[in-house]
Amino acid sequence: MEFASVISPMQVSELVETIEQGLAAYVPGRPDKFSALFSKAAFWKCVSAGKREGAILPKIALTEFQFPIAFDQNTVSRALRSGNTVCVSQLDKASAELRELCLAAEEALGFPGAASVHCYYSPPGTGFSFFHIDSGVAITLQLEGEKKWQYAERAAVPWSIRVGGYREGTRLEWFGDSDWEPKPGTVPSPQEQGFQERTLRPGDMLIIPPGVWHSACATDSTSLSLNLKLTAEPSIESILEVVRQACLVEERWRGPFPFASVEELRTGTISERARREVKERMLGVSQLIARMAENDGDVSRLWFRNFLGSQDNLRGSDDVELTDGDVVSIPPRVRPILSVAPDGTAALLGQGRIVHIHGKGVAGLLQEILRRRVFAISDVRSWRAAKGLDAAAIRKIALKLVGAGFLVKTPRTTTASKSVARQTRAARVARRTSRKAKG
Repeated sequence: MEFASVISPMQVSELVETIEQGLAAYVPGRPDKFSALFSKAAFWKCVSAGKREGAILPKIALTEFQFPIAFDQNTVSRALRSGNTVCVSQLDKASAELRELCLAAEEALGFPGAASVHCYYSPPGTGFSFFHIDSGVAITLQLEGEKKWQYAERAAVPWSIRVGGYREGTRLEWFGDSDWEPKPGTVPSPQEQGFQERTLRPGDMLIIPPGVWHSACATDSTSLSLNLKLTAEPSIESILEVVRQACLVEERWRGPFPFASVEELRTGTISERARREVKERMLGVSQLIARMAENDGDVSRLWFRNFLGSQDNLRGSDDVELTDGDVVSIPPRVRPILSVAPDGTAALLGQGRIVHIHGKGVAGLLQEILRRRVFAISDVRSWRAAKGLDAAAIRKIALKLVGAGFLVKTPRTTTASKSVARQTRAARVARRTSRKAKG
């Protein structure tokens, strides 16, 4: 099903504007609008097929406390009969149609992140009935039954990177681990913001940007809905990564701050020498950032490489050429998952993508690629994991990974590429020296 058809009559540009402004939006639809996309029959097919194939499975949990359960038909059936909403996260791992939807959404929106699909199977009267906010964009597609929603019109915490809510009465709590959460008293409550109620029926769509208060509960019928979730990294991550790489070139930033003296340790005071050193390094970083701001190319390229891939990657592997001298790497924000089927077929999953690679020994090679993350094509033949693979086979596998966005080709002319090449050569020399020493 085309992404444009999924969000119709809303246009892609309207959806982007709605998300960027942090506004919730309701879009009514025909009862059969999503019938070709997914159904209860498709849900149970995913559950049974996932167990049989032994692939990387979606995560599945019960109701608002997210109690994990097994991804198999008997367990899910018992959970539903006992009156629990079953939440299946990343169901696109078990459905080719939903994987295609994720890829189509990322491409159509030019979204700087990854799409995944969550599924909510709710018996009558169950759901996530307490007000909460999520950390990603949630595009809910109502497939079967009805679900009553309460939601604010705009984000209480724009572009929230935390999930939180009033799971227990009037106390706001934040779930999961993170290095940031809003300061107490800075987040308006749902009652302070005001909210509206809407009952979603088959074919309806509801857009909830990150940080918008909402709750949902099935009415007197069993509800089945999909949540197309769009998750993006904060832009500061790309900026910090470029700054870090630039700083590591210089010795003063690779080294630690001054060692503490005995007097400092005894009295618990910081010496003027240490304060001066800290100040000088902070000023140096600020000056570096100021220079980088005049030429934003490094940050822009990193953002494009991490989240959207290069133009070559978007076109596919047929348009990319790799030679033995090329250096490739896994983009820093890409965290592929390796799955090996019983027949030996290996697959990499991540960023809403999946690529299958057949052949004896490829699973070990992929595992080594994930471990190294950056390497020269010419080095692969020396890996123990690549034993039995010739140069043509290695290039073919690398091209497939480049085409899927799991690897990016590093331009040879950049400083970063030269640095990677030096590291690769140094590692090769070290391995040879080690082998000679053992011999």
